[in-house]
Amino acid sequence: MNTKREIDSGPATTESRKPPTQSLSQLFQKCLQLYSLLYRALEEDDCEPVKLEYVDLEKARGEFGRLRLWGIQSKAALPAQARGSLDDTLRRDQAITDKVADMFRLLMDELDLGMEEHALTLAFNLGMVLT
Repeated sequence: MNTKREIDSGPATTESRKPPTQSLSQLFQKCLQLYSLLYRALEEDDCEPVKLEYVDLEKARGEFGRLRLWGIQSKAALPAQARGSLDDTLRRDQAITDKVADMFRLLMDELDLGMEEHALTLAFNLGMVLT
């Protein structure tokens, strides 16, 4: 079961000043991977949410493209150690780095949820019983 991570708008605490376990670059790459997996699942011929028009495949493709473009423009797509990368740019502002990392994690949670819902729909359509 996924729980959404809230983005704290309060002052940074000692704990939030600790460096993230993953770089912003790594988190961004994980978001792209998850989005790509979800998009490929939605492209399947038997994808019920697309058939029932719950999901607009063209809109999903557009949003994926915008995410990739944002990563290029913000330099989140660059390796963390690269000069000018998002990690490099924010290295002295841990509060903003933490907020960006939280946003990536929130996006990952939402993408995971989309994949779980797709898996449940597929299992239901195939007559599988989930326990």
